[in-house]
Amino acid sequence: MLARCCCSSCVHRQQSQDTKSRTAKRINQPIEVFRRTALVVATPTKSFSGVFLHEIARLN
Repeated sequence: MLARCCCSSCVHRQQSQDTKSRTAKRINQPIEVFRRTALVVATPTKSFSGVFLHEIARLN
């Protein structure tokens, strides 16, 4: 396999690019989910967030 340097390096380069893009997607996905969650949490009215914070304080 390694006798053909050019071919194996091309294949290896292609694989490493795939891995990089996959890793980037894996990193970006949770960030996107976190952003959406933050938006959903920030959207409700202040009264709801006040009740929510009160519940958290009560649990602690």
